[in-house]
Amino acid sequence: MIDPVYQEALERMRHVFAEAAKSGVAYPNAMTLATVDSSGQPTLRTMMVRQFDEQGLLFFTNINSRKGGHLEVNPRAALCLFCGPLNQQLTIEGSVARLDDSEADRYWRNRDRDGQLAALVSDQSAALGDLD
Repeated sequence: MIDPVYQEALERMRHVFAEAAKSGVAYPNAMTLATVDSSGQPTLRTMMVRQFDEQGLLFFTNINSRKGGHLEVNPRAALCLFCGPLNQQLTIEGSVARLDDSEADRYWRNRDRDGQLAALVSDQSAALGDLD
């Protein structure tokens, strides 16, 4: 049986997601994810929640990216889902577990071709060169 407090949190998330989608927010599933590196330095980035249920929230990242490396070293994260028009935010902190390869492959196959290509050519963790 699921913990009643966790069940209440899930219902709250479902409500906020549904209201955000109805409000016309461009990305109602956008979240800010915080991880820390091996020295304890925190970093943030915006990602998309792909689904959530009794098992937790599901998001995808390249395991070879900076955030993938952070989560390998310290499998804990914090996230914030903010919806300005609703004046609502949800924050979650906890453990992160890697999906098995078959689940990740299924997600990849279901991405549109443009999304697959963008992920292949993107080097999001690379440092920018001199901007002068």
